Amino acid sequence: MTGSVKPYVLIADDESLLRMDAEMMFMDAGFSVCQARTGEEALSVLERLGDTIQVLFTDVQMPPGQLSGIELARTCAGQWPRIAIVIVSGMTLPPLDTLPESAIFVRK
Repeated sequence: MTGSVKPYVLIADDESLLRMDAEMMFMDAGFSVCQARTGEEALSVLERLGDTIQVLFTDVQMPPGQLSGIELARTCAGQWPRIAIVIVSGMTLPPLDTLPESAIFVRK
C-alpha cells in the first residue's frame, strides 16, 4: 500500500507563535511543513529541499536576520520559479513593485 505524498510548505517568520498558527493552518489543509525563523535559515532550507517545496509563506520583516521576507521571496522566485509565494505582514503594505510578480500579499 502506497501513501500519497503531501505537498510541502516552507513557513518563514521570526515569531514562533505565528509560525505555529500558520503550521496548523497548512497542516489542516493537507500540507507537510518546514519552518524557518530568519530569511537566511529559509534560504538554507530552500537550497536543500527546494525541489520538494510547493509554497513559500513568508513575513515581510524577519529580524534578527539580514535577509527580509521580500528579498527571500525575490530569491525564491528567481531560483525556484515553480514555488508559489505568499508574503504576509501585520505592519504596512510593501510597495507592490518590490514583490515578485508571482507572489501574493496577505495582511495578517
